[in-house]
Amino acid sequence: MKNHAWKAKDWPEWRDKAIRYMREQVAETTKETPGSRRRSRPLDHSGLVRVFVYEEKDVEVAWREASVGGCSEDLWMKLAELREEEHPEESLEVYIAQVDPIIDRKDKQSYQEAVDLMQKIKALMEQTGRGDEFPTYVAALRARHGRKKNLMKLLDAEEMGLN
Repeated sequence: MKNHAWKAKDWPEWRDKAIRYMREQVAETTKETPGSRRRSRPLDHSGLVRVFVYEEKDVEVAWREASVGGCSEDLWMKLAELREEEHPEESLEVYIAQVDPIIDRKDKQSYQEAVDLMQKIKALMEQTGRGDEFPTYVAALRARHGRKKNLMKLLDAEEMGLN
């Protein structure tokens, strides 16, 4: 649609209509009506977030959309990455929230992805003056996931929480 509207020099008008339509669809889908079944998985703002990140290049508006209506894990990670330099605390919270879901995939590749993300968490904690929290964070994670031997081996190899 953007390409066609752009060629016709009508993109600003169509852009506003498209975003308004997307917002209406989210609102309509999440609204409960008497006697209707609610979707088993509510619609979030992923579509809007995607538009603002990739088409509009407006990360702050995308962040607000995600904060208000949620979005997919991959979009949260993208937003955190894009905002990491200027908003390290908010990015840190997103990263922390993603570690357990990554670990819960229960395969070696996911464990490595989680450990890599934990390295980023450690660096951001240090950057934001919260470095002393990292060992406690790792200890709690080890307590929750102690039965996952391959994960524990990776954490040990990286000396996570041991120093």
